[in-house]
Amino acid sequence: MRDPKPSYEALEKRLKETEEILEVVQRGEGDAFLSKGRYMVLRNREAEKQLLKSKAQIMQLNQNLDARVKERTAEKDVLNRRLRGMSQKLVRVERDERNKLSTLLHDHIQPLVVGARMQVWELQRNSDPEAANKTAEKLEKALADVLSALRSLSVELSPAALQNNGLSGGLNWLKTYMQEKFGFTVNLTAASDLEPLQEEAAFLLFEGVKELLLNAAKHSGASGADMLVRRTEADLISIVVADQGRGFDPAIIRDETTETATLGLFSIQERLASIDGRMLVETARGRGTKVTLTAPAGEKRHPPLPAHSDADTKQADRSIRIKGDMVGILIVDDHKVLRDGLKGLLQPEPDFHVLGEAGSGKEALELAGELSPDVILMDINLGDMHGVEVTRKILSRHPEIRVLGLSMHEDPDLIKAMYDAGACHYLTKNEPSEKIVAAIRKCMAGH
Repeated sequence: MRDPKPSYEALEKRLKETEEILEVVQRGEGDAFLSKGRYMVLRNREAEKQLLKSKAQIMQLNQNLDARVKERTAEKDVLNRRLRGMSQKLVRVERDERNKLSTLLHDHIQPLVVGARMQVWELQRNSDPEAANKTAEKLEKALADVLSALRSLSVELSPAALQNNGLSGGLNWLKTYMQEKFGFTVNLTAASDLEPLQEEAAFLLFEGVKELLLNAAKHSGASGADMLVRRTEADLISIVVADQGRGFDPAIIRDETTETATLGLFSIQERLASIDGRMLVETARGRGTKVTLTAPAGEKRHPPLPAHSDADTKQADRSIRIKGDMVGILIVDDHKVLRDGLKGLLQPEPDFHVLGEAGSGKEALELAGELSPDVILMDINLGDMHGVEVTRKILSRHPEIRVLGLSMHEDPDLIKAMYDAGACHYLTKNEPSEKIVAAIRKCMAGH
């Protein structure tokens, strides 16, 4: 009778104890038995195959992991080189922009201011009224030139249309700017449902489109570009800018040695990525360029209007102020020096009486009810609120008041918004004083 089969582990233990060399017999699927004084160990061939297969898989996984680590390390090195190169170039761009701004101030604006100051000295010394009037005219022209230069600089840095009218207003302004400054025609098609839009997204999209159009105007050889702006079903703002110019090799976007691409398209791509946006470039040499920018719309936050009702408004009796044909005026501007200037301009008029001044939108809403002015001179940028919204609120509560828009802005969309809000007239602050006085009288006359 055959001995019972010992376990594989038992045979292996006895083998180690006797140091007897055994022939390994492979038979069956793992049986172990004792035959003719020798220990016969039957190994499981399927287990061995599985073990070899597992070892091969582990080796392959290790090789793949090593390859991925090397790939990621190489990508990191490339990104670091690109970022270092971009940082250096951004420093140069910042330096160039500072030099440009310094040159404008030193060579253009400062001489105008110095000249104006000299004319003031001349006025102080001149006792001849006719000569004083001529000097005053020269002084006014010099100050108007300073104002024009500063306005141009302000527009270059950040257009008021974007701040006041959102992305739609900014893109319309950009269309006009490209035509007037570069003769580059932009065919703009924009959906009407772009707002509300998060301010940061609007700014980055505007800056991206501006960079694309400037690149196209300078480098594509095309005379214009098409722009399509829409809100997608996924609540993304999508802007497509396409030209039929000479195109380029899209690989330069990732080339850290390429000046324009690194600071231009790569910069747009990186900035949009910071708000979960993206840029898609479709181009080839000789086949034009199509760039799509997308960014999440988000929510545009407006500062809440102060709670207000007609019942809470203190209606001052008009008998407490000067009667007759006097025009009561409220000046609304967030700069005291301008409020003082307007007050000094209007007070000498025999039929004008400045009832008060407001330095914010909230204060304007309160004083409109307390003072019951005939005319309000309304600035656009009031810090806490927008002048268009303040105008709309005041006229909804006090329809008898006339609001005259008076601002630095010359943007047609902004002017239209003021008229749509109910303003009787709109002037820029660089208009001659007599024109401002005449506009107030026209508003009172209903013209």
